Amino acid sequence: MPLPFIAGLAVGSAFALLYTKRNEVKKVLSLPAIKENISKGKKRAQKALTTLKDKVEKFETKDTKSPKKRSPKKRASKAPNNTEAAN
Repeated sequence: MPLPFIAGLAVGSAFALLYTKRNEVKKVLSLPAIKENISKGKKRAQKALTTLKDKVEKFETKDTKSPKKRSPKKRASKAPNNTEAAN
């Protein structure tokens, strides 16, 4: 399918555009408000990662603590097992 080709074309053209206007991009990224928002985003991402790790760890310890063994299911036969009627 041509989807990867189209995605590659879009990403490549975006990088080419950013490379030609790299001085303008540097000016915008050096603004204090942008730097503050980036640092807030990093802090939120780190917090989310630690809470996710904690939840996964709790789930794993809970799962290994009390493994539940299931009894095998009894399968019902479709046809009665009556061999005397066949004779």
